[in-house]
Amino acid sequence: MRPVPMPRPPVNPVYSKGKWEHIMRNQVIRPESYPNYKKGLKPQPASAGRHTGHVNSRIVGGEIATHGQFPWQVLISMDNSYVCGGSLIASNWILTAGHCADDFRNFVVVLGAQNVNNQVEPGREIVQTTDKIVHEGYDPVEINNDISLLKLPSDIQTSQYINMVRLPSYSMASDDLVGRTVTVSGWGKPSDGASGISPDLRFVSMPVMTNQECAQTYGDVITPSKICTDTQGGRSSCNGDSGGPLVLTGSDGVMIEVGIVSFGAAAGCEQGYPAAFTRVTSFLEWIETNTGIQIDQ
Repeated sequence: MRPVPMPRPPVNPVYSKGKWEHIMRNQVIRPESYPNYKKGLKPQPASAGRHTGHVNSRIVGGEIATHGQFPWQVLISMDNSYVCGGSLIASNWILTAGHCADDFRNFVVVLGAQNVNNQVEPGREIVQTTDKIVHEGYDPVEINNDISLLKLPSDIQTSQYINMVRLPSYSMASDDLVGRTVTVSGWGKPSDGASGISPDLRFVSMPVMTNQECAQTYGDVITPSKICTDTQGGRSSCNGDSGGPLVLTGSDGVMIEVGIVSFGAAAGCEQGYPAAFTRVTSFLEWIETNTGIQIDQ
């Protein structure tokens, strides 16, 4: 007798401004002052009685990172209304998800932060940009090619709190990473019931699962250009983590970004449904062409 497949939870809605309920509306990150965003980010008070939580993009079941543990991690505020994660891949380039840039014009990028409320945190840099490149094949319905780039207006100086993450080599494209332990980081919601994002940068490690197993939940949207992780035990990304980096430890001990937080189950982040990421090795040529970054063979 064939096993009965698990019912499929609804996939995240179309990633548009109007339907981005998974980037919690009851606590919005806004720049404190204009212009030049020099004073950092100020969390707005939670709206009484409001709670949204349709989709997942946050860190649940994880740990609080130390300051500088993930020096490539950035926080992105889009049009003063929504928040995503991202990563520094060169001195003036940020890698994030396509849905974190597609419908937006103005981006405030916070680098070198651990606690978003600590405006005097050492090593923090805040930069504004409108220069974005969204993948020309980005499809918010099928959630394909969910990748974009933000170009910073000038080079960022590296420090113990700000540094670039390594991109995969072309030779890694043949590795599906199944069974490997990967780590995702971000300021997303720490639980399904949380009223807003985490003030502290958090991280969690999970194993990579096969795309075939992941497709049992999400169906045909799971293509070879995506990576899925097993989130059993409530260890996952969640609301607010979108666009953030999924990394693994290379043979030389250096972290390599292999995924970008893309989507999860509308049922919630702690329910054990797979988390889906854009597979970075599928877009190395696109990144190299658009940034000029030389990627190892």
